[in-house]
Amino acid sequence: MAPARRKRCDRSMNRLTSTSATDGASEALLDCPIVIGQYDNVPESATLNPPIDEHLLDELVPPPGPLWRRAVLWVAFLGMVGAISWAATSGTVIPQVSTSVMAWGGTGPVGVTSEVMNDSRVAIEVVDGARPRPGLKLMGYTTEPNASPEFAPTESPSDPFPLRLEPDQSVDLTAWSRVTDCQAVEDIDPGDGEIELQVRIADGPAAWFTAGRTIDAKGVEPIDSPQMSWPAGVAYRACAG
Repeated sequence: MAPARRKRCDRSMNRLTSTSATDGASEALLDCPIVIGQYDNVPESATLNPPIDEHLLDELVPPPGPLWRRAVLWVAFLGMVGAISWAATSGTVIPQVSTSVMAWGGTGPVGVTSEVMNDSRVAIEVVDGARPRPGLKLMGYTTEPNASPEFAPTESPSDPFPLRLEPDQSVDLTAWSRVTDCQAVEDIDPGDGEIELQVRIADGPAAWFTAGRTIDAKGVEPIDSPQMSWPAGVAYRACAG
């Protein structure tokens, strides 16, 4: 009877060999199949997942601290959120203003006067006002309470910016324009009902941030006229004559 042969997988050569039980002669038969996750020479009693050391786990993930410490952290967190919210809404970091349109019109030049009130707890600066519109050439701005045409700027452009306002201080800011094309003014979208305003905190680290504000000007139009944009309302008398 021929000696029994044992088949084994020689991983060093990645070959399956047949070995004689008597003389140890071996013969390569075929390539070993590569099985992902297969381990050689691992006793059946061995385990691939050793037990977790609970003491080591406690060192890596410490247990929660005492109740008073967690309470202090929550109070500190809520205090920080409240401080940020207060700074944003009180005008300490983001400027807060209230505005309204006081007067408009004229036969040339034409102007629109807006009252700007500083509602912040600190001083602010107005750095820009209404922007030009088609058919209107911006001449500049004045801060006199009387918006008569004789107070219009003599030079173009003219502005008082930056204009500093202390807390609860207000100013009447008039934007003056010269009508150059009545048809272009009339063609402005009737939905244009907001006048631009640029403000910022006057002093401190928040002074670098300029915030955009708008002045509601939807009522700037003649009573007996159809709905129109605020520039068309400002130039109405100048173009009608």
